[in-house]
Amino acid sequence: MRVIISFSLPAMTQEEKTCEKKNEAREKEAAVELKVRMLNINRGHNEELMKNCGILKEYAAFVDILRQYISEREDRNEALNMAVDYCIEQGILSAFLRKNRAEVLGMLLEEFDAEKYERTLREEGREEGREKGREEGREIGDAVRLADSVRNVMLKLGVSLNEACELIGVTAEQYEAARKLVEK
Repeated sequence: MRVIISFSLPAMTQEEKTCEKKNEAREKEAAVELKVRMLNINRGHNEELMKNCGILKEYAAFVDILRQYISEREDRNEALNMAVDYCIEQGILSAFLRKNRAEVLGMLLEEFDAEKYERTLREEGREEGREKGREEGREIGDAVRLADSVRNVMLKLGVSLNEACELIGVTAEQYEAARKLVEK
């Protein structure tokens, strides 16, 4: 069985856990069975791991500092820049942040804008749904008018379905399709 280690930076204190992927189709044997161990790498957790991996410890510190600066300032862009400056001054991922500052800030700002992006996607989806509903409503409305017109001609003039359809300028198949749509 393979074991995969997943690093996690949960926003709230969360215990480490082991998740096992079980085969949902119990009658068949799984082709691959995994055991995933999630390790909380927030500051103050997994000290032994942090002691043995300096970069990971610095990354955890960087994330902690980012969270602190963001919580203390209204302007997220300013908070991120100040946090990066502080980390560089304190020697926390300093070489990486000096070299990749623009990319790091861009990624962090993009992550923040992900919420806005998701809201925009949801609103676009709702608008598409509304438009689809309007189109379906128009189709049903047209079908009701067609079916009513054919029935009215049949009743008022005492003619057959085919004759009523011919007088209105539609086929009997179009009438039947409209009638079925109305009955749904």
